[in-house]
Amino acid sequence: MTEHGIRAARPEPESVTPPPAAGAASGVNRRLVVLGVVAVVAMAGVVVAVAGRGGAGPSAATSAADAAGNAAGAAGAAGAAGAAGTGAAAGPAGGAPGPAGAGGADKAGNAGNAGQAGEAVGAVMGMLQEQAAALIRGDEAGWMAPVDPAQVDTVAYFRKRFRVLRALHVSHFSYSRGNTPAVEDGDQGFRDTIYSGFCFSLTSCPAIMPVGGVELGAPRIRETFAFTRAAGRYLIGSVVADPPESSREPMPWQTGDLVFAEGKRVTVAAAPAVAGRVTEALAVAEKAAVVADRFAGLFGNPQQRYRVYLADDKQWQRWFRSPMARNKAVIGLTIPINGVQSEIMIKMSGNGTRAGLAATVQHEMGHVVSLGNINTTGQQVALDLHEEWLTEGIAEYIGRYPSRSAQSPRMPAVRQLLGGAGRPRSLQVSSLDWDDPKKINAFYGYGHLAVDCLSRTFGEPRTVAFVSAAARAGNTADVASRNVFEKPFADVDKTCLAWISDQL
Repeated sequence: MTEHGIRAARPEPESVTPPPAAGAASGVNRRLVVLGVVAVVAMAGVVVAVAGRGGAGPSAATSAADAAGNAAGAAGAAGAAGAAGTGAAAGPAGGAPGPAGAGGADKAGNAGNAGQAGEAVGAVMGMLQEQAAALIRGDEAGWMAPVDPAQVDTVAYFRKRFRVLRALHVSHFSYSRGNTPAVEDGDQGFRDTIYSGFCFSLTSCPAIMPVGGVELGAPRIRETFAFTRAAGRYLIGSVVADPPESSREPMPWQTGDLVFAEGKRVTVAAAPAVAGRVTEALAVAEKAAVVADRFAGLFGNPQQRYRVYLADDKQWQRWFRSPMARNKAVIGLTIPINGVQSEIMIKMSGNGTRAGLAATVQHEMGHVVSLGNINTTGQQVALDLHEEWLTEGIAEYIGRYPSRSAQSPRMPAVRQLLGGAGRPRSLQVSSLDWDDPKKINAFYGYGHLAVDCLSRTFGEPRTVAFVSAAARAGNTADVASRNVFEKPFADVDKTCLAWISDQL
């Protein structure tokens, strides 16, 4: 699934200042991107800065980790060829058993290592399994147990990670490794490629690297751990980020300090430079969540919690390594992480007013509930999205709800579009020129009108079913129309084109 970005689009002079438009990157046949994951943090009703210290975050409702065996996972987007890993997590986030079989020692991978050295590698993964389980049960002492206490920076690093992940409502966490490292007897240290897989506020989470050559699985980050021998065992001495080129690292929670605010349905995390707006953002996001939850119920896609990241211009360019963030017109993004969960990132410099911020956040939540969480197994095939008019139209419909499309501040741009020589002859308009604010307004406004017509003609439940059939299941508009509306899309198209003309 592609990212969906809301682009800044200045209204016509006579319009009320609109919330910037939302839209996916232009271009055809965007594919489901292999992403990492994001997080959000806070405490109820209080703004909290997590800077290596502070109280523990809220408990995650999940069971303790199962000690899953070493898994021979296929090389994922992270690029680990023939990866053999050990998963440890709550529920299914632990790696799926592979050819090496279940058990903590990765016998096949360590066959070449002699005696104690080979056992040490397996013991390290067992130690990490226990650390992951400690995180899920909220045991900070257990989480810190594998960290070398002599390494002050590493101790601070893991204390912060524990508190941030707990505050993010981490529901699943697991470790896996890349190729088994070579360790000889007597070695006082070794390095290992370690994948950290995670999910936030989910009842289930895929394995980090599913077997079978599928490059999806759980959201994950890749790091190099250095293990040092102390008191007769190996401990974590240091950690260095090692993101593959295709990943979405760094996640916001990996880099720097965040300021958090948490409400009933939403967690907001802000870069320090824009921390002054976390309370404002939480307030508008909580209102937006009420609307989003209504549509999540219609889509059968309930959200346990929404996460919203507030980025300054520097972090906007850095977090998630989003190619869309390089487009100066984009001011909000919904980023699906392997199709497993969706994260919202807001460019605060593009959302200067409270009204604009509210509309941007609600639009992005519309993408979360309409297109998020499509991959529960970790092995969803890539989904091409052709109907961008529909995916942006439904997000605009949700984002401006309960206002109808004719009340949109984008209507002047729509009238100009429909009054010109290039008047659309179908609801299925292709993405317009993103460098032209009027065309951006027209595209989103027209999509809003199209979905509004479907809703008025067939009702919201059937409209949602149509969006699901076309956008979530990947059917053509005609197949989706015949299945849901029981008529060819050409007939629907004709009806709604006439309806749109009446709105002008």
